[in-house]
Amino acid sequence: MRELDLTVSTIYTQLLQQGMDAEFETDFPENGTFGIRTIKGRQYWYYNGYDKAIGKKYQKYVGPSDPELDGRVERFKSLKSDFMGRRQLVAALRGAGVTGPDPFVAEVVNVLRKAGLFRLRCVLVGTVAYQCYGPMLGVILRPEMTKDADFAQYHSVSVGIGDDEAMTPLGEGLRVLDPTFQGVADRNDPTKIIAFANKDGFRVEFLTPNRSKDEYQDRAAGMPPLGSDRSAQPPRYLDYLIHDPVRAILLHGAGIPVTVPRPERYAVHKLIVATQRRSADDYGAKRDKDISQAAELIEVMRVKRRHLDLAEAWIEAWERGPSWRDALRKGKATLPDRARETLAGCMSIAGREMGIGGERFGFS
Repeated sequence: MRELDLTVSTIYTQLLQQGMDAEFETDFPENGTFGIRTIKGRQYWYYNGYDKAIGKKYQKYVGPSDPELDGRVERFKSLKSDFMGRRQLVAALRGAGVTGPDPFVAEVVNVLRKAGLFRLRCVLVGTVAYQCYGPMLGVILRPEMTKDADFAQYHSVSVGIGDDEAMTPLGEGLRVLDPTFQGVADRNDPTKIIAFANKDGFRVEFLTPNRSKDEYQDRAAGMPPLGSDRSAQPPRYLDYLIHDPVRAILLHGAGIPVTVPRPERYAVHKLIVATQRRSADDYGAKRDKDISQAAELIEVMRVKRRHLDLAEAWIEAWERGPSWRDALRKGKATLPDRARETLAGCMSIAGREMGIGGERFGFS
């Protein structure tokens, strides 16, 4: 792991801002207006547009009101995208040694972004999300390869949005990129599509948190915005991972704006899921990748002095109950010696600042 020069980190920040502005401009033409709707006590932005081609008004969900989105709505009329300028920023970052995703993987993510996945509050998870953390954190991480792209959304969010809007058909967009993409049916209910896969085995999967009994873990949950027959697998621990996500940029083309988990949550979650892998396929390479990614992010947290971020993520998971604590203990034990010591050191420093003892959270 190598730290990036401050100038390079500043380029990434600039690219992120410009990429998000350009995405906003593309999604919402200038001939429309924005308005607030209050739903269950919380305010949400909606866009009121007019489709000249069919002569019809329409309304599109934008997202929950927060300072960042409020500011983007305020600047709406002045936003002007600069595609070539953003390409140059991506090239500068790649020239500085920052790694990016495989081009095909990036194009898959971009297809789903254009379909509205991130606007509808989906979160990119897994190794493709991990590939965003290097420039976000100001370091160069080890390159990682993957044969899938995973997207997660809270079921409650999906159901709420589903009453207002459905996405552009996902299968159609993916087949424009690669005609061999086909829907993958749920093994327990063949009428539900839970993923798409191409002839080379690359998969696009949809996930939603399972916060109920383990017996429901293999039962796909309907996700209205994805389509009437689209569903998502409900793994355990996912709600922790995708809580309070952040925006990032995949370094491909002019930059692809995405939403990813917070890196400290990603690291702790990887320690947990590594202990849950049981099948022969999962236990080997996938488990090793989980531990490797967690270890590298823990080291980044130390180098960047983000001890408190890591400690707060660990403590939140620890306080969720006995099964979580057991998984965390086992996950910590699987770390290489240096990473385990680094984790303990981060927790010790954070504990002194927070005024709590490490023994309360699994550290002696």
